[in-house]
Amino acid sequence: MKRLKFISVFLAFALVLFLGPKLVFAVMTSTGGYQIWADVISVGGAEDALSSSGDFQLRDTFGEPIIGRSASTTSQVRAGFREMERGSLTLTITPSSLDLGNLSSTSTAIATATLSFFSDTPGSSVSFSGESLKQGINDIQAIEGGATDSSPGTSQFGFNAIFSQGDAGAYSMSPYDQPSKYAFNSGSEVVKTDSIMSDDADFTLNYIANISGREPTGDYSADLVFTGLGNF
Repeated sequence: MKRLKFISVFLAFALVLFLGPKLVFAVMTSTGGYQIWADVISVGGAEDALSSSGDFQLRDTFGEPIIGRSASTTSQVRAGFREMERGSLTLTITPSSLDLGNLSSTSTAIATATLSFFSDTPGSSVSFSGESLKQGINDIQAIEGGATDSSPGTSQFGFNAIFSQGDAGAYSMSPYDQPSKYAFNSGSEVVKTDSIMSDDADFTLNYIANISGREPTGDYSADLVFTGLGNF
């Protein structure tokens, strides 16, 4: 039985905040390069923690009319002083590296990580890019295209992203949403939300690697980049 030693898959993270054409901020610009990007006519409130309790502080506005969010298929309106706050996006993956150990042509190597994602703006997503496991010019075949079963004795590398807990408004994208099936399409979206999230959403990233037994022995590795894209 021929074995390959696989050292680790490194996951590097990048966050991209994108202000798209769907959202336009009305601003007033003064001399000297200063910008007032949101103002309000109201009966009260403060920016300097008017209300506080223990470790919490509240910036509030009283008596402001006609506030809230509304949206169509092509645009989004955030009416009101507080609604003008620019959105947020967070993305973490733990652990930051994985070791699938020694690979065998008779069994599947499996390793897992947790992807945590949050965005308060609909349309935000997480995508990934990278190449399959390599050692010099030798590689293990990426599972391109649709979701595929793991098949020991076949050269394969891929993963899925299965929702585990948190805000169910975020969901994994096809073909990464099928348990016990795997894919690897560099540049594709993995997770997305169509709603305003109120909490983090956790996804289990399940990585698998199989070999045919004909690959040259050695250390195979891959660097993957996950990118969060905010639709602000």
